[in-house]
Amino acid sequence: CNADAKVVFLLLQTNGLNGVLPSEIGKLSQLQMLYLQKNSVHGTVPSEMGMLVQLEYLELSDTNIDGSLPSEIGMMSQLRTLGLSNTNLDGSIPSQIGMLSQLQELLMYKNNMGGSLPSEIGMLSQLQYIMLSATNIDGSIPSEVGMLSQLQYLRLFQNKMGGSIPSQIGLLSELQYLRLDDNDNIYGSIPSETGMLSQLQELGLWENNISGSIPSEIGMLSQLQTLYLDSNNINGSIPSEIGMLSSLQHLGFDKNNIHGAIPSEIGMLSQLLHLWLYENAISSTLPSEIGLLSKLENIRIYENDLSGTIPSEIGMLSQLQMFWLSNNYVDGTIPSEVGMLSQLLALDLHNNGISSSIPSQVGMLSQLQQLKLTDNNIDGTIPSEVGMLSQLENLWLFLNNINGSIPSEIGNLSSIKWISLNKNTNFTGTIPTEVGKLSTLERLSITHTLITGPIPTEIGMLSSLLRFLLNDNTITGPIPSEIGLLSTLTHVRLFTNRLNGTIPNEIGNLIFLQESIFNLSSNLLTGTIPMELGMLSTVQSLDLSMNRLTDSLLHLGDNETSSLHYLNVSYNNLTSFPLFGTRLQKLETLDLTSNQINQDVSIGLADLSSIQDLILSNNFFYGSIPNTIRSLVRLERLHLDHNHLIGTIPDDILSLVRLRELKVSHSQQERQCFSAIWDCGVSAGIYQGGDICCYSDSGARVCSDEAGVEIEYPQFCLTPGLRGTIPAGFTNTPYLQVLELSNNFLTGNIPPEIGGLSRLKVLDLTNNSLTGSIPSALGVLADAVVLVQGNDMIRGQNKNDKIAPLSLCSNVPGFDLFDDPTWCPPERNMLKEFFNDAKGQEWTNAAGWVGEFNNHCDWHGVECNEEGRIVNLMLGNGGL
Repeated sequence: CNADAKVVFLLLQTNGLNGVLPSEIGKLSQLQMLYLQKNSVHGTVPSEMGMLVQLEYLELSDTNIDGSLPSEIGMMSQLRTLGLSNTNLDGSIPSQIGMLSQLQELLMYKNNMGGSLPSEIGMLSQLQYIMLSATNIDGSIPSEVGMLSQLQYLRLFQNKMGGSIPSQIGLLSELQYLRLDDNDNIYGSIPSETGMLSQLQELGLWENNISGSIPSEIGMLSQLQTLYLDSNNINGSIPSEIGMLSSLQHLGFDKNNIHGAIPSEIGMLSQLLHLWLYENAISSTLPSEIGLLSKLENIRIYENDLSGTIPSEIGMLSQLQMFWLSNNYVDGTIPSEVGMLSQLLALDLHNNGISSSIPSQVGMLSQLQQLKLTDNNIDGTIPSEVGMLSQLENLWLFLNNINGSIPSEIGNLSSIKWISLNKNTNFTGTIPTEVGKLSTLERLSITHTLITGPIPTEIGMLSSLLRFLLNDNTITGPIPSEIGLLSTLTHVRLFTNRLNGTIPNEIGNLIFLQESIFNLSSNLLTGTIPMELGMLSTVQSLDLSMNRLTDSLLHLGDNETSSLHYLNVSYNNLTSFPLFGTRLQKLETLDLTSNQINQDVSIGLADLSSIQDLILSNNFFYGSIPNTIRSLVRLERLHLDHNHLIGTIPDDILSLVRLRELKVSHSQQERQCFSAIWDCGVSAGIYQGGDICCYSDSGARVCSDEAGVEIEYPQFCLTPGLRGTIPAGFTNTPYLQVLELSNNFLTGNIPPEIGGLSRLKVLDLTNNSLTGSIPSALGVLADAVVLVQGNDMIRGQNKNDKIAPLSLCSNVPGFDLFDDPTWCPPERNMLKEFFNDAKGQEWTNAAGWVGEFNNHCDWHGVECNEEGRIVNLMLGNGGL
């Protein structure tokens, strides 16, 4: 209080206050200082506060004050500081704020306010600080701001402001900090008058829509320490005057459209710490003058169009920690002087055209943590000195031409987390056993190389390993059982090698695998599929194809725990595979192609309730296709070809409305005779019909339905295969693209509704016993391959001659009789073209013309010789 017992100062900041500001506060007529910041005060700012005409300092920051700022605030004529930051205020800044003629500090950042900055702010001649960031202010920066001759801080970042930067900004002769970044909507160019801000230390304009070029006048900002113009649409080149910024420490022009060369004057920035020019279109070379920047710590010029070589002067940057030059067109070699960068933490030169070898001096970079040289033309060997990089965490050398072997010294990288040597196609040698010393290693990736030899058992010592990728090499030997010790492993890829031996049971210990695909395909693995693979509960795709596996003990668990959706064990030597049980109920794809599986095809199919692709081709499955096939309602691909199936193709197949591919070809087998009692277990004399199975001298099971059984007492002679007719009802399978029924004993007619399958690409009916004529409806399959040869009983429609429908012969080049002059006489096609060109549908007499099965020699006006060649064409007075 003062001498009159009037309250002058009310300093209650950080005092645990709550409740609202009472309107009675306006009665404190002598109050000069009100500090209530960092309390839980809430409610609105009472309008009665305008009565505090002696108040000089008002601080309500870091409270829960809400509502809008009353216009009566303008009555506080002595106010110097207005602090309302980090509150819940909304509404706009009242224009009456311009009446605060003594105001020096306007602190209202981090609010929910909106509206525009009132032009009346230009009347605040004593104002030194405008802190209005993160307040949702929109509108443009009023030109009147140029009248604030005492202003030192102008911070309007993280708002929604738009418009251009007014040229009057150049009148702020005392301005030290200008932050307009992260407004998104500020556009136009940087006014040249910015160069008049002789006291400016920080200029932040990033994340806007500023365009145009950088004005050369920017070089006049002799006190500037920070210049960030990134994430705009700035174009043009970097002005050489940039070299005049003798105090500059931070330069960020990244994420723009800047082109041209980096000016050599950049070397004059003796105080520069950070140089960020990435994601532009900067061209030419990296100037050698960059070596003069003795304090430089961070260079980021990646994703530009730089060319030429890395200057050797780069070695003079003794303080450099980050050198990122990736995604350019830099060529030449890595200068040996790079070894002088004793403080370097990251060297990233990936995706350039750098050639030659990695210099041995790289081993002198004792602080290096990141070495990324991927996707270049680097050749030579990995220098053994790499092993001296005790702080190295990431070694990325993939997509190069590196040759030689992996040096054993790589085992000295005591901090390494990630080694990636992929796609160095000249890499040879073996994986050194010293790799087992890398206890911190999390990712080891050596793919698509010529690496040979075994996987070292020491791999089991990598207790931190998460990703183990060795696919597409020529690695030999067994999969070491020690792989089961890698309890943290989330990804393993060993496919496409020459691994042999059995799959170790210990692989079931990898219970934390996250990658949905487990792939050991394209190796030389033998033995059984261990049941422990079924313990990998997170694996959705298991691929063991193209090995030499002989049997399956795979146990997939029950329906609740198994997540397997894809199982491929094709191209092995399996003799059986269980197709029944709830463990397969989530399976969507099962591929057993090209094994030696000899079991009844009908057993267990109904349990595959989620199956979409069932591929059983090239095996010894026997028996009939069961009617229960109709329960596989999700089925899209059904491949049963090249097996020993008998019976008929059930109509139930055509209830599978999603079917895209149906292959049941090549069930036709040679006739074989067996001793009825000894080989078939039944006397020929008491056989009453039905299916019968016999065993050959080799132990192979041969089965046939009744239609393929002949009795030559005392023998049974069997001719197994699929018989019966092609089922009708293909209109129920509108998505069908492939229909292969060849090399069976099918009889009857070709169903014409097949022509309605508009998506059909392949129709193969060859080598059956089909009869009747070829349906003309197939003539609409213009883009399909239609194969019918080998059905000797097929004839034309009108006579006993062989003639195919005209539409097939003229519209379907994939028809296998398309070029056969008997089935598709070329002169008939020529006459059809003539008919169409001559508007045959308007002729007065076109009898017989373009009939699907009519012999063209019988068409009106056409006369042929004995060889069926046209000799006369008489169409006079026919309306042509």
